[in-house]
Amino acid sequence: MKNRIIQSFIWTTLAFLGTAQAQLVSIASLPAGSLLNSQSQALAKVIQDKTDLKLRVTTYSGDIGVYDALHNGEADFAIDSIHVAAAATNGFEVFEGRPRNNVALMTRLFPFYSGIFVKKDSPITSIAQLKGQKMPVGYSAHVALVSISKGLLAAGGLSWSDIEGIPAVNVIRSGDDFAAGRVAAIPFGLGAPKVTEVAASVGGIRFLPIPQSAESVKALRAIRPNDDVVVVNPGPNRLGVDVPTALMASDLTLVVGSHVKPDVIAKVLKALHDNKALLAAGHPSFNLFEPENMYKQYNLIKYHPGAVKYFTDANMPLRPRSN
Repeated sequence: MKNRIIQSFIWTTLAFLGTAQAQLVSIASLPAGSLLNSQSQALAKVIQDKTDLKLRVTTYSGDIGVYDALHNGEADFAIDSIHVAAAATNGFEVFEGRPRNNVALMTRLFPFYSGIFVKKDSPITSIAQLKGQKMPVGYSAHVALVSISKGLLAAGGLSWSDIEGIPAVNVIRSGDDFAAGRVAAIPFGLGAPKVTEVAASVGGIRFLPIPQSAESVKALRAIRPNDDVVVVNPGPNRLGVDVPTALMASDLTLVVGSHVKPDVIAKVLKALHDNKALLAAGHPSFNLFEPENMYKQYNLIKYHPGAVKYFTDANMPLRPRSN
């Protein structure tokens, strides 16, 4: 009896120590209610369920807070667009003069799409026809929208100087301006909840196609070097795309602080690679996740050495970017 009690105590102690010593990993994200936060929560659950790591999602008010946390070792990972990641690590746009060079790329997740939409019954059928039209500019509280707006217009042969700019605070307020008739067109992410709200208030919306030409891609990449022009077909959660429509594609990625050890990176990457169905169950955007395309070449940003080692050991080649 005494031996059984001692044995039970030993096993209980070992189990406790195993739990206590499990490594805590932090994912930096925007506040609850944002798309990135929802995606981060889904990612964290799968990693925690499929590894011995303990995950928490830590929120910050904006991109600067997220990248400061990664750069300073206060957080380990973050989901973000490849464009913002490159801007942060190189010190341009909102990060001007202060590169967060202790941050690196870990993996590609999936593309998300953006475009400029008008009312469904609008006579405007091309981006070029937006010349002289009222559109939101400024985005004082959402600086990332500046390059999105300028990139989309550039792909259609225009710039902010060609439109009548109406100052906007952020993308949500620009949606309100569109619904109120104060602007004729706005840039927005395909599938965003605000798109559904705005479309219902104006009788439907329609995304304008980006011209499918080398000139359009070149103009877009002069502003957003890692983005592309991709034809998007109609489908669920693609309101405003009633026919195949060329939109701007920007990859969503997982970035990592340079302090994170290669063994932790390997655990996370394997959990993602092997569990697409669970990721998609946590958030439907992960249905676009392509495990075979996790290792993709980009401009202006490098992969963490731990990620390179994982992909090399797993015989996953570096996929070239499209020309």
